[in-house]
Amino acid sequence: MTNEDRGKVDDSLWLLVISLIFIVGIPALIWHFNHTWICYWGLYFSWGQLALIDWPFLPWAGKFRADVALMASRSDQVEFFELIWVMTKASIVCGWLPVLISVLTIRSTLRHRSEKVRRNITADTLPRIMSVHCPAIIPVLHYGNLLNDNVEGQESREHPAEFVKKHNLIRQNVLDEEKTKKYYAKHWGQK
Repeated sequence: MTNEDRGKVDDSLWLLVISLIFIVGIPALIWHFNHTWICYWGLYFSWGQLALIDWPFLPWAGKFRADVALMASRSDQVEFFELIWVMTKASIVCGWLPVLISVLTIRSTLRHRSEKVRRNITADTLPRIMSVHCPAIIPVLHYGNLLNDNVEGQESREHPAEFVKKHNLIRQNVLDEEKTKKYYAKHWGQK
């Protein structure tokens, strides 16, 4: 093993130590300095979750909710794993609600009317489909071949290069500005 290889092993060990500090050390410090606050608010939200199922025909839910409130009143004495256990039990009891909402949302999305529409869109069916959605284009759709043919009076616009060639507006591969101004003034009038 060369000195360069040993340095790489040491670097990876330092990276491991630094990552352990971030993964374990910082949360442990946060827990140590904010223990009471974290316990109180965690138990408060668990108590609020349990309010969803606190019904007279579920007496165990009311008892469990009272136990959570009692723990929150002495939050400075609650241990970490005790807090995690109580919050986990509360979330298991009430965890069905978000799952149920998600399942119902997915079900209603899949049953929505727009999911059942599967149209075969081709050049033949497109005019009929478009005329339903936008009646203003019905005349355009019936010109035949969707305007791939130039119908008299409905021709496609000329490309600018074709326009200047047609009207002889180019001299020595440069646009003749004077001739172009005269052409436009003659056909469309002065400004």
